[in-house]
Amino acid sequence: YDYIDNNPFFEFFPTEYVNDVFNISQHEKMVGINVGLEIDLTGQVCADSLGYRFYSGIGGQVDFIRGAARSRGGKAIIAMPSTAKGGEVSRIVPALTKGAGVVTTRGDVHYVVTEFGTAYLHGKSIRQRCMDLINIAHPKFRNELIQAAKAQKYIYEDQIELAWDQVAYPHELEHYDTLHNGAEIFFRPVKPTDEPALSEMLYSLSERSVQTRYMTHTMTFPHKDVQQLTNIDYRQDISIVGTVPGASGDEIVAIAQYFLDPKTLRAEVAFIVQDEWQQKGMGTLLLKYITDIARKRGVKQFYARVQPANKPMLAVFHNSGYKVNTEFDGDVYSISYDLNQPA
Repeated sequence: YDYIDNNPFFEFFPTEYVNDVFNISQHEKMVGINVGLEIDLTGQVCADSLGYRFYSGIGGQVDFIRGAARSRGGKAIIAMPSTAKGGEVSRIVPALTKGAGVVTTRGDVHYVVTEFGTAYLHGKSIRQRCMDLINIAHPKFRNELIQAAKAQKYIYEDQIELAWDQVAYPHELEHYDTLHNGAEIFFRPVKPTDEPALSEMLYSLSERSVQTRYMTHTMTFPHKDVQQLTNIDYRQDISIVGTVPGASGDEIVAIAQYFLDPKTLRAEVAFIVQDEWQQKGMGTLLLKYITDIARKRGVKQFYARVQPANKPMLAVFHNSGYKVNTEFDGDVYSISYDLNQPA
């Protein structure tokens, strides 16, 4: 109290001033963190009641959510644990509990954070919001939420469902690395929510890149095909994406995958690198990365099919540091090597 007494650096104002959205927004990089009790799949946040029973007042949540959103460089965040009642119920729900009040509307919500990650909802479609929120729900409730979203026609009816222990995201596989040109790339396992970004990358590929990867001239990548790349069993298969910051979030510029045959412990390997990121060492980094993962998981052999025209990819394999077996099989090279036989 002595420090504050008559100290010109401290000022006191009434709530009408402190909680004024305009005043809040004048702070650059203002971060408003508010707590939610429940959020539905469209982004409506309940923060003041448990059904019809009032838990608290709304406080300044709406003021600081809107003020932080209007602040230059600001962020409006809803933070909440993914479950309640000792893990028995999900706080991310298909619909708010009957009687629950909407404190933050789906139009105001920006970031939602749980212990399983962050969902950025602002400006996104209902389908994207659903998938983003399901991705940060507790894994044991995700299929239940997917089924509810399908029933409400929020997402595709053929959206892939995986067992909850298959979708536990392996955070330990995230890391940064640097290309030959000095560009920093964030490598991480693919997520189901990556489908729009991966589709965007695929449609940006040149006809040559599509031909060398898929050995076809098709330039169409429908949902049913792309979701096969983003919904994987992390326990068995691996898909690693390389991302860079973009105007509306991280952009995917490359993806590397291996698909394991659990009977033989052989894995098929495939790569896609966006045209402007080719010839920069991306393929080499991705192969090294998934090789390290495969060795730790007991995979015995990698194999791939590569077109003769795809000389950069052939070079990546032959410079992998392993004894590579190459056979010309009709119009493609069949490449294989044992992960326990370095060159």
